Amino acid sequence: MLGDDSSAQSYHELFEKGRTWVDSNLFNGEYYVQKVRSIPKSDIAPATVGDMGADHPEQPEFQLGDGCLADQLIGQYLADIADLGPLVNPEHIRKTLQSIRKYNYRKSLASHDSVQRIYALNDEPALLICDYGKGTRPKIPFPYYAEAWTGIEYLVATQFLYAGMMQDGLRTIEDVRFRFDGERRNPWDEPECGHHYARAMSSWSTLVAFTGFHYHGADKLLSLRPHTEQRSMTAFWSAGSAWGSFSIAGSGTQNRTEISVVEGSLPLESIRLRSGPRQQSAVQLDGEKLQHSITREGALIQVRLHDALVLSEGKKLTIVA
Repeated sequence: MLGDDSSAQSYHELFEKGRTWVDSNLFNGEYYVQKVRSIPKSDIAPATVGDMGADHPEQPEFQLGDGCLADQLIGQYLADIADLGPLVNPEHIRKTLQSIRKYNYRKSLASHDSVQRIYALNDEPALLICDYGKGTRPKIPFPYYAEAWTGIEYLVATQFLYAGMMQDGLRTIEDVRFRFDGERRNPWDEPECGHHYARAMSSWSTLVAFTGFHYHGADKLLSLRPHTEQRSMTAFWSAGSAWGSFSIAGSGTQNRTEISVVEGSLPLESIRLRSGPRQQSAVQLDGEKLQHSITREGALIQVRLHDALVLSEGKKLTIVA
């Protein structure tokens, strides 16, 4: 994007080496693990030695090891939201998410032991931080492995949605809201290390994933690819310079998409949408027809406007395709 092709090539080479190494060395056939290595303390600069296991680097404590960690794909989570594509083998990503569902999910915590903080209990469902159903638990593991954090549960739910695991994603969200329903707990306060803990703001990403909204400012490209089989929906969207709503109405041979700005402005050159069976298309801004071209990319279409526009406050862009 910046024209620094030399640096881009160097970074891409590092990326390819890193992803190849991770897939080759850390994937155990079901999920990615942490390989704990022993390092003599004499080899470590004293000023860099901290706590949480660093006092004994020959046999470090508070590690995860072979456990199935719920947020082990957190880098992929960020890449999904930024629409950057897979960081590691897509088949491994899918298998890992299935394993998190298999090992970390508890329909009830009635027989679950957690010796640290209690954020979920009794008959409540939850997705645990780490599970050792397949791997060997370290003698002194990461101390919070048996807890349930909503900030991680929303993160995993978002990844389920991006992966097309719709029911698993919605169930994970519903389980959290069941626990924070206003009777069991405060629906506006999801504590972890303290009240109103920031990690729970990952709940916002579930909306982004479900609606499939993405805006690429440099390309002036707006994408609406809802992760649902429903042909019709209405939802909120937000970008750096504006926010508003969109609606998709599918009927017969056409999909009708309306994008409105409530506040701010959104520069637009092209819009990417799910493809409908209709071959003809129409684009209007507040009823005025706009010249455009259509490119079909499998299940998607890209509408490119002949003249870029700024969708401003109170304006409505309508696309029938």
